[in-house]
Amino acid sequence: GMDQQLAIDSAEKALALDEALGRLEGQDARAAQVVELLYFAGLTLEQTADVLGLARRTIDRDWRFARAFLKSELD
Repeated sequence: GMDQQLAIDSAEKALALDEALGRLEGQDARAAQVVELLYFAGLTLEQTADVLGLARRTIDRDWRFARAFLKSELD
């Protein structure tokens, strides 16, 4: 039924995201780390900057790059 289709869709999306993240890591390992902390660990941009020992503006830039990269990969 519908629920099954939904489960398959989200599994495919999760897989696609995982693969796209792998490609991001190959291109910019730090940006991939930023995504993991923000998206999967649920940290704020501030906390992510602290954890990685980076300037907040660096995190902002990485996050912008990562989002654009993942969007183009997943479109």
